[in-house]
Amino acid sequence: MRAEVDFLMEYHSTIVPIEVKAEQNLQAKSLKSYCNKHVPAVAVRCSMAPYFKQERLATTLIDLPLYAVCNITRECRDAIDEKQASNA
Repeated sequence: MRAEVDFLMEYHSTIVPIEVKAEQNLQAKSLKSYCNKHVPAVAVRCSMAPYFKQERLATTLIDLPLYAVCNITRECRDAIDEKQASNA
């Protein structure tokens, strides 16, 4: 299966996949496939759903409401910094 995420963002040499959904539907099959294959430290799913952060295997998945997309860099930075601090 070919995984096509909507965007990739880089933060301090860490690649963050981003999937954008227009509704509350959180079925992000491409993002899940990407995460299973590449195991990023952080992944972001933007939709109409409320904010939620969870750990899936070695990936922190951030559900970010569309109205809060302006905070995406801060959310990714905080999640990456938390992972680096816990690994130290």
